[in-house]
Amino acid sequence: MKNEKLQEIIDNCKNKPNKDLANVLVTLEVDFNNIKSTILELTETLKELEITYDTVYDELQKRLKFEDKK
Repeated sequence: MKNEKLQEIIDNCKNKPNKDLANVLVTLEVDFNNIKSTILELTETLKELEITYDTVYDELQKRLKFEDKK
């Protein structure tokens, strides 16, 4: 983990006050939600890219009448 203070709290969570643990949870939740959102956006973008690629590839394949060597 990049944040040293956060890592120190996680490593010694049994000895930390509730306030520190609550702050860690909030930070982790925000990070988790941001990363999850980014992954979902990238997944949708990748799906759209694949569909577009396949459409263009299929059309070019029809026009040039070449065999797919996949």
